[in-house]
Amino acid sequence: MRDQEIDLFIAKVARELKEPVELDPQFDARVMAALAPEVISLDSRRVQQPWYRRQLAVPAPIAGLAAAAAFAGIAAVGMLARQPAASSVASASQETLVPVNDTPGREATQTAPAQFVLVAPPTSRVELIGSFNDWTPTPMTYDAETQAWRVTLSLPVGVHEYQFLVNGTQRVVDPMASVSPSDFGSPNSIVKVTPVP
Repeated sequence: MRDQEIDLFIAKVARELKEPVELDPQFDARVMAALAPEVISLDSRRVQQPWYRRQLAVPAPIAGLAAAAAFAGIAAVGMLARQPAASSVASASQETLVPVNDTPGREATQTAPAQFVLVAPPTSRVELIGSFNDWTPTPMTYDAETQAWRVTLSLPVGVHEYQFLVNGTQRVVDPMASVSPSDFGSPNSIVKVTPVP
């Protein structure tokens, strides 16, 4: 379609949506009669679907309004989902463990230490992101002796996905861990945290 055809199409759709919706004055009564359980005999309820599962024909203008409302709801939920959640995992020094579940009023979750190591040159910074910290960067410290970046966290027992974030932009999988495809197409490293005996 050319731009002019698209503009005409949009104008036609906008005109249709601006038209007032006129309902039959008896519309409410007909809908309530169709939904009322006493309209359907007890015998027919056993054979047919219950009254609340029957399909009703909805006029096109009302269906359009319902579709627009559903789209607006989906957009609102999408906007709320994009807001970053507060991280529940604090950064840790090389051997200090930070509990994940320290929120008052929540049930204690069994945790265990998990150490993350990335052998890499001393770049400006390396951070850990994963499902356990809502993909919010947790700083790692560089050990010049082993030429590796390290952080040890206390994580809930279970399987978690993670990546290393190098210099704030480059995502790197852990070469020493299993890898799993993510919902976004990029691979994630996998860590399995088991209870300490």
